[in-house]
Amino acid sequence: MVDKEYRFVLGAQDPEMREIAQVLKKSARSYVHAALNGRAVSPRTAYDANGVLRVPKPGVALEAVLPPPVPAVFVECTVRGHEPVLRVDHHYPGDPGYL
Repeated sequence: MVDKEYRFVLGAQDPEMREIAQVLKKSARSYVHAALNGRAVSPRTAYDANGVLRVPKPGVALEAVLPPPVPAVFVECTVRGHEPVLRVDHHYPGDPGYL
């Protein structure tokens, strides 16, 4: 089970990721978006992120901090310098759900 203290880091925006964000918001779960050089990642850069952003309202992205002691769940992304407690993905061999 994922603890309420965990912070979710979401990868590139697509319909699937927007739905995940809605579920997290309705569940009062903390989440940020993966970023590369201060900009939201794309599908091509989602596994090369070097930071995170918070999006308090549509069209507004603010740089945020992912403190090392905060347990993170990476959803279809990677953030350099951080090791997730859980990875939610299905794109690569070994990922849960990979076909």
